[in-house]
Amino acid sequence: MVDGRGFGGRLRPAPGARRRRRSVAADLNPKRGAQLTMDQEQQQTTRTCEQCGGAELHTDQVRSAFWHDDRLVVIEDVPALVCGSCHEQFFDDATVMLIDLLRGEGFPPEKARGELRVPVFSLQDRMRRNNGS
Repeated sequence: MVDGRGFGGRLRPAPGARRRRRSVAADLNPKRGAQLTMDQEQQQTTRTCEQCGGAELHTDQVRSAFWHDDRLVVIEDVPALVCGSCHEQFFDDATVMLIDLLRGEGFPPEKARGELRVPVFSLQDRMRRNNGS
């Protein structure tokens, strides 16, 4: 929860998710446009994931990665609604706004909690190896 109110308003797919999908608020909330508190969401039994149709949606704190220019940036402790079947993540408006503010600041290194070292692979290298080139 970003502001203590839970997932109120519209839910959006996680930034960086496939953009062909629309907001899933109508699918998660049978009363279109109504604001839900976390307790009301947990009481709903008819919620389904738009991606896979799964009914096991739960709130969680997730980690999301974004490209900013030529840097890979990771944001931790992101409140999300997560599908237990396909693991699709949905963020509420307040969360998306906070992520957008971080992006607007350019993800300044001095504000980072830490750094990760990640390996980089090339699919071209693998394809050449498999083709015997």
